[in-house]
Amino acid sequence: MDYEALGLRVGLEIHQQLASGHKLFCRCPIDVRHGATIDDFPFSVTRTLRPVAGELGAIDTAALYEYYRSRTFAYRFNHETACLVETDEEPPHPMNFAALVTALQACKLFQCTILDEIHTMRKTVVDGSVVSGFQRTALVGMNGSVETRGGNVAIMTVCLEEDSAPVVEQNGATVTYRLDRLGVPLVEIATDATLTSPEEAQEVAERIGTLLRSLSVVRGIGSIRQDVNVSIRGGARVEIKGFQELAKMADLIRNEVERQQALLEIKSELEKRGFQGVKQEPRDVTDVFLRTRNRFIHKAVSEGSHVYGLLLPRFAGLLKKQCGDRAFGKELNTYAKAYGYGIIHSDEDLATYELVSEFEKLATLFEACEEDALLISVGADPAQALRAPPHDGEADPG
Repeated sequence: MDYEALGLRVGLEIHQQLASGHKLFCRCPIDVRHGATIDDFPFSVTRTLRPVAGELGAIDTAALYEYYRSRTFAYRFNHETACLVETDEEPPHPMNFAALVTALQACKLFQCTILDEIHTMRKTVVDGSVVSGFQRTALVGMNGSVETRGGNVAIMTVCLEEDSAPVVEQNGATVTYRLDRLGVPLVEIATDATLTSPEEAQEVAERIGTLLRSLSVVRGIGSIRQDVNVSIRGGARVEIKGFQELAKMADLIRNEVERQQALLEIKSELEKRGFQGVKQEPRDVTDVFLRTRNRFIHKAVSEGSHVYGLLLPRFAGLLKKQCGDRAFGKELNTYAKAYGYGIIHSDEDLATYELVSEFEKLATLFEACEEDALLISVGADPAQALRAPPHDGEADPG
């Protein structure tokens, strides 16, 4: 690939746990139990998200998105690795001084200008991984650099912040986290976005990780994670969060470039076909599937679920186009799955699903032409899943 012609830009955020004795804002020990089971955390609290206007009077878009997902967050903990600070029932204690010293050492390591005053800020986090709904973070240094074989790469910021809680399990609309990792001190090293090839990005991540090992840091699985920001000309900046397999970082970036290229090609093709947007709302089409031979849908409908359908004008054939490691239909499916539902669409092998006659009836019902595509979703209330917008530039490494 000619990455220069594509206008590839990559930026990295490296998160390294610090071996500072105890957590950042309480005295709980750093004891992240990677092999632990849910039974090792016998206590639990639950939370739901309610979006409210911020200081500027606007409601955060991401918070609103999570609110519409109607999820419940359960937090499992024990008294050895978590206290009332983690459950957001007690104010934070003074900052861990040893962690701050290590963050200052990181600033010197990357030749950053250290700020005269260090203030703890609150960064909104609405995916449930932080009980309070925000992450405490402090900007410590700016305007540094790291030396690589291709020259110096700018380090924009060095921050000291709290680690988030990892997911234990997901059961329907309930996501369960454990709190042993929440609050562990992290140093975050953020580069600028001048990395222009997958190989360069992987080299820079390896170089930063190697330098951080000279500090007092936690070692082992999960102790260092990368957020990889990728964009190409005409595409959107996508942040792939929590990536841990350094040896596969270049492959990850190449896949994201191919995905964005394919999406731009789909956009161009839709413009040629005269696509003017999705005009119809999702419709309840359960009646069409009352006698379906598809076992999953038949069982769901017999148990009271509904089937909703949606017409995608001018989309015929595009849902099977490959976008990186997945077809475009699976790309859309990830948005629907954020609301707990999957989709089946007309570009799939409908004979395999035993849904040929049902989709023929849907085509008549929606007055679809040959250039149009149809999709369905099944569940208690799947209409919202069919309205699901993209994730606004955030992706999961899986």
